[in-house]
Amino acid sequence: MDEPTTKPLILVVDDHESQRSLFKLLSDRLEVSVHVVADGVEALEAVKTFNFDAVLMDVQMPGMNGYQCTRKIREMEREINRHTPIIAVTACVLPGDREKCFDSGMDDYLSKPFELSALRAKIDTWIVRKA
Repeated sequence: MDEPTTKPLILVVDDHESQRSLFKLLSDRLEVSVHVVADGVEALEAVKTFNFDAVLMDVQMPGMNGYQCTRKIREMEREINRHTPIIAVTACVLPGDREKCFDSGMDDYLSKPFELSALRAKIDTWIVRKA
């Protein structure tokens, strides 16, 4: 008999309801569970509460943007010796935007709009599937 599998848990941080809904719809196809939040403050609270396998982070959000939120997450993680992969999922595609993501502590970058296969590849690069 096959063992039940546990889907990876991914935090989605995006201020647009349509993007959060899209990630919820895609979660089954990506074989992941998602927890969605609307801003950086909510993301920090979620990271304190759950151990995520990865974070998909929008960059441009009101209040605390994705860069600021990533820096705060990295500060928190240093205290507990943890590193959660953070992937920027953003419409910011100007020269230097990718580098700003990496400079803030993000691990990878995916531009919007994206293909499902590209998102799956990013997730599969950074998470270990649990059996």
